[in-house]
Amino acid sequence: MEKQGRYAKRVLDSYFETMFWAEKPEDEGEAYLDHVWQVDNLASESLTESEKEVEAFIKRAEAKGIDFSKYRPEQIGHDFWLTRQGHGAGFWDGDYPKDDGDTLTVVSKSFREMCPYSGDDGKIYL
Repeated sequence: MEKQGRYAKRVLDSYFETMFWAEKPEDEGEAYLDHVWQVDNLASESLTESEKEVEAFIKRAEAKGIDFSKYRPEQIGHDFWLTRQGHGAGFWDGDYPKDDGDTLTVVSKSFREMCPYSGDDGKIYL
């Protein structure tokens, strides 16, 4: 169980890294991106919701036969964010066998898109 928790934490870290990279506001300067648009500034409810969703994603995919021991958690987190958001990359074009890529895509699409934004309090919400 502890190993599974470490794997999910690494997936989550990559998921956030991809979120901040893929969804960064275009109208803000680099200083904003470097100092505000980061995990430490996520609102607690956004962090909690993301943790739950990453865990749910892993459980749903495992229930459909995905063996995560075959995949790097950093790639899973990256592709989960991109696929759920409908970006032009994701599980279907990665280094996954077709059946796994298709399954991971379907599971990802069972989660709604998220729209990160900065609140008036300087926290980032989803």
